[in-house]
Amino acid sequence: MLKFVLPAFAGFLMPIEREIMAKQVIAIKHEIEDESTGAVANYHVIEYVSIDYKYNSVVATLNGYVSKKAYEAGRNPLCSHSVTVNGLPDGAEVSRAWLYDKAVEQGNEQSVFSGAELIEA
Repeated sequence: MLKFVLPAFAGFLMPIEREIMAKQVIAIKHEIEDESTGAVANYHVIEYVSIDYKYNSVVATLNGYVSKKAYEAGRNPLCSHSVTVNGLPDGAEVSRAWLYDKAVEQGNEQSVFSGAELIEA
């Protein structure tokens, strides 16, 4: 949560404090058909992460659900896909936001999510 204090303007005696909720990436929207059932997973979330500091790589496992509603209801995932990212963020910690960005990055041939849409909340 970010807090901003606005300066006093004519008509205001004191600064006004406003809280602004920064949006966060919470999932990926992308249709992937499950080969064994033919059902389509549309809502994918990062649920497992492995960081290799020796070789500077990250593997994120995204579980795919039929919908956000199914995910929030605690249903089982329909499918699971791993995305490997070579390299770690410069001067920052590995975060879900960074991993989601890397998973949908155009030209990332190691990701089935390349070019997919990020979902924010």
